[in-house]
Amino acid sequence: MGKGHREFPKLKGASNFDSWSQDIKQCLIVDGLWKWVVGVKKQPTKPARPGNDSPTATQEAYRRDKASWEKDQEEFDDKHLLACALILLSVDSKPKVHITGVTNATRMAMILRNHYGSKDKNSVNNYLVNITRSTQKQFESLDDYAQHIRLNEKKLIDMGLTIPDWILAGIFQSGLNENLRPLATILLYAAKQNKTELTMEDMLFELQEPERHTQEETTKTNAHEAKKLNQSDNNRGRSKRGRGSRFRGRGGRNTTSKSDLYCDGCEIPGHEKKDCFILNKDKRPDWWTCPADKEHLLPENKKKTRKTDTTNGSKESKAHKVVHVFKTKQIQLSSSTRKQIAKKAYTKKPKDDNWWMDSAADVHITHDRSLFRTYRSLTNENVVVANDTPVKVHGIGTIELNILINGEEHTIGLENTWHVPDLAYNLLSLGTLDQKGYPFRSDGRGKLIVSHQTGKVAMTGTRRETGYQLDISNKSDESDSWSD
Repeated sequence: MGKGHREFPKLKGASNFDSWSQDIKQCLIVDGLWKWVVGVKKQPTKPARPGNDSPTATQEAYRRDKASWEKDQEEFDDKHLLACALILLSVDSKPKVHITGVTNATRMAMILRNHYGSKDKNSVNNYLVNITRSTQKQFESLDDYAQHIRLNEKKLIDMGLTIPDWILAGIFQSGLNENLRPLATILLYAAKQNKTELTMEDMLFELQEPERHTQEETTKTNAHEAKKLNQSDNNRGRSKRGRGSRFRGRGGRNTTSKSDLYCDGCEIPGHEKKDCFILNKDKRPDWWTCPADKEHLLPENKKKTRKTDTTNGSKESKAHKVVHVFKTKQIQLSSSTRKQIAKKAYTKKPKDDNWWMDSAADVHITHDRSLFRTYRSLTNENVVVANDTPVKVHGIGTIELNILINGEEHTIGLENTWHVPDLAYNLLSLGTLDQKGYPFRSDGRGKLIVSHQTGKVAMTGTRRETGYQLDISNKSDESDSWSD
């Protein structure tokens, strides 16, 4: 670059503009171009053309001035082109988009200064604060909150600064209302399981899915009611025409089009409930497959109710709990992929003694009988895991875990933990903790934090390849135990 002067880092943006401006100045001085860039050498003024009736001497003077001006203008253009070339070589691709096509070095320097100069550092800080400290509660809708973040991100991009997608998604998730944070955490977890990077746009789309579903259901209901009303009007019209009317179908039979049929069970037009493949297993042909969004309506997938257990004289209703470790199948995983992953996860040998913090599990589950402080055996109890396979539950009770919080050892107790020896993993139900007043959040730096209602940290987890792993210790500390 230039006449043998030293190499220096390219301009990335506002972060290194000050040092880059000093380096490029020295470079331009060495090449004798600096005075052209700063405007000491100004663009020559074109001489005014005299009239045709001007004296000959005036015409000759104009020709001399014009020739001198053309020479000076050529030098001016050459110097600016050289200076522009040096500046373009010394900037990175993102700042380069602002100055591509500019042929005046003075203007090029001014554009870069306006974008990345020191006077914009306050603007950078303001944009970062607007992104990191804004919350959904400050806006009328979730869309407005996301749009606010996008606008400030665009301003930072224009100034040469970028925020990675995964950081932006974490910032967006931390500012959501409390009712949306658990679902957002599930989305991040599912993306990690699928080894994909979840963007803020992906998260926004999935968070708005319930609202879209409600609107679709409302539209279907309205259409169904309108169709029923129309059918009722048609029936009244047929009854008025009488039995012997010439308006009846061939052979005196009433004809009904398939388009007039509607199933109240699956809400799909074209058939009646008694002929529905989804609701009637015996009517399904061999070629038929259930639509993914209707699998929950299959009779074989519906939850069963367990009998009342009178063990130890206690009577309590025991609705069958289901552990949906891959509950977000429609978000990141197909049904087949979910089942394959789940099957491998629950049959893996040897057992994994780590504890995985699961936002989709309904209960705490462990395969380790030695962890229980209190224990009650159960019979005829099963838990259905994510691959729709029932696994036997041997008992229930309170366990003790030795955990680490900021390097210090503590002992905690987890009530109503299920003992399922056939599972390969220990699962800590974040949903159960949240219901008992222990909310969880991500700090955006690979840590999941579960806190007391007072704000004190109750436990932490570290992000691993397959999810968040509870920070546990091999020693116990009786001085600070608590129970969920």
